[in-house]
Amino acid sequence: MRVRQYHVFKGPSLFSLRPVIRLTLDPEGWDIRKADGQSGAVAQRLESLLPGDVSLWDAGEQPGGAVSLAECIARFALVLQRQFGYALTERQILEAGPQDDVEIVYAYAEADLGLNAGRIAVDLTRQAAEMSPASEESGQLSDLLDRANEQLRQVTTQILTRHTLWEADRRGIPWSRINYSDGFMQLGQGHKRRRFRNSYWQGTSYLAARLAMSKIASAELLRSNGIPVPQHRLVYDVEAAVAAAADIGYPVVVKPNGRDMGTAVSINLTNAEAVRRAFAVARRHGAVLVEEYVGGVDCRITVLHGRMIAASNNKVARVVGDGESTVQALIDEINSNPRRGLRDFSQLQKIKVDSVVLDTLEKQGCSLESVLPQGKSVALRAWWRQGKDHSSEDLTGRIHPANQAVMERAARLVGLDLAGVDYITTDISRPWYEVGGVINEINPTPGFVSHIRAGAPDVHRIVVEEFFPPGDDGRIPLGVLLAAPKAAAAVHLVGRLLMALDHCPVTATAEGVCLSEQRLTRVPGTGADGAEMAFAEPLSTAAVLEVSDVTAARQGLGFDRALVVGVMAEPQSLDAARLVLRCAGDFVVLNADLPEVAGLAGDVEGRRILWVSCSPAEGQVQQHIATGGAAVVLSGSAEGAEVLLWDAGECHVTSRLDDFRAETDVSDAIVVLFAVAILYGMTRSV
Repeated sequence: MRVRQYHVFKGPSLFSLRPVIRLTLDPEGWDIRKADGQSGAVAQRLESLLPGDVSLWDAGEQPGGAVSLAECIARFALVLQRQFGYALTERQILEAGPQDDVEIVYAYAEADLGLNAGRIAVDLTRQAAEMSPASEESGQLSDLLDRANEQLRQVTTQILTRHTLWEADRRGIPWSRINYSDGFMQLGQGHKRRRFRNSYWQGTSYLAARLAMSKIASAELLRSNGIPVPQHRLVYDVEAAVAAAADIGYPVVVKPNGRDMGTAVSINLTNAEAVRRAFAVARRHGAVLVEEYVGGVDCRITVLHGRMIAASNNKVARVVGDGESTVQALIDEINSNPRRGLRDFSQLQKIKVDSVVLDTLEKQGCSLESVLPQGKSVALRAWWRQGKDHSSEDLTGRIHPANQAVMERAARLVGLDLAGVDYITTDISRPWYEVGGVINEINPTPGFVSHIRAGAPDVHRIVVEEFFPPGDDGRIPLGVLLAAPKAAAAVHLVGRLLMALDHCPVTATAEGVCLSEQRLTRVPGTGADGAEMAFAEPLSTAAVLEVSDVTAARQGLGFDRALVVGVMAEPQSLDAARLVLRCAGDFVVLNADLPEVAGLAGDVEGRRILWVSCSPAEGQVQQHIATGGAAVVLSGSAEGAEVLLWDAGECHVTSRLDDFRAETDVSDAIVVLFAVAILYGMTRSV
């Protein structure tokens, strides 16, 4: 079995309202639709590869049931993505396609991760189906899965970015990935959009980030402004490093001048030989900083737009003896904490016994088999940055106001909008000038791991709220018209009416994409690409799209929600038309004069119908108006016809039809009526 082709649906499609991937598989002789004992054994083989926190089986489902190989592939593609924190379960096995192909549809969050997960799921399922018990025992499948997971780690976004995206999802803020190799992301639409990469947001100053990355430059800036920092020397050769250490006085710290995140940092060095070894490691990353070692607790203070939002410390993993248990047993007990996991999104990481742990234990005169006396505490690492299994404590409510003020001032002086200030102190609840606290460095790309491990506060929520206050979902008003012979004219007229209301609208039609009537491109805008261009335009305050139902059936939609959706003429694809209507938020605008369009009223449960009619003298439109419904209709003689908007029993005369024609060069009455209806659905303006 192999993947013949694939299709990525970025938005709602005929298969699902959420993004999905469709894989077309060539079975190559395998009966991958059949669920029997053989395929069930393959499922069990795949299940045995997985750690205990994920499973092929859905919650509440009895493990071990017979499933087809196609179902194995779909389930495993989802499991591989769930390992990165995405709660995905949706899947479908479609009817056989041409040449007896089998189509599998499954949900995804990141396209690159989802595609690779699908390909890997096909490969692993095939390998599991072909393997004999002997080869299974050799661990070949497990090795394949390890390599596959490493490949997936290379294509997924960093955990800091994923936390931001999960918060955006919780808030209903749309997001997209601009680039699949460098992690550039976008939250929101149009003039509300905010771009970021890890901790860099679009307002982050390049000069401030470069200044913070140079540890000696930022330290000298802070020192010259009266902020306490350690003594330091910048060196380029090993003997200069040794001389600097002697001049500063042992113990010292040796680290690269231009790197962050603890890269190649050696601390508490007490002699020249240790400095030489540390210099060799740090020198690989450029110029080297020899710095005074300041004892105390490492604290991370995160400052956003000059305001502290969180403070925490990092503690090395350690065990405390009970007089009975071995060190290994104490580690196992700590690892049984449900907060500790194997994933990068786990609140705490399980303690991994590696060479650093063994060496640290040996230096303290014990081993994994040692039984520690009651109450004796033994560190498993010399420094918390030597592993990922450290814990943290929330200090946000304990930091002294004087310390908070100096952290906020330091971030302001460097010029960072988002900064991680590393502060060393013996007691964060007492002022820095009493206990001798110092700022070790300022990071322009602060990770929030210590705050996450501490369990509070919710830093990602605070950061997202800074750019999208509560109640703001980052969306611009969106109106959609299903493609029809006159739809483009109506879309452009809505754009002109929006401009009269001081909007800067993007319009996308089969003729191209325009911003305030200025053409941006002649690329047809009736598909998902047109929506993406509208939402990416930083000047747009509203968008009006002509959407082809034929293209929607083939490609899916480029949006998940619109304030108003209109249907002027009979659609070519009823299924696609119903899909577009399901994305309507408040209003659905239907042409009451065409029975084939009026019949769609049965597919819009939960939305308000706004009828449009050139001849509303009797029938359902008048009844709709009489019961408080919304409608845009023509009234009066052909010479003096008026465009009336009815809603909640009130009638508004928007204009005489002839005035519209004179001012807009639009002569078709149905175009005018639909434009007024779409405008009302987007803005509630008459």
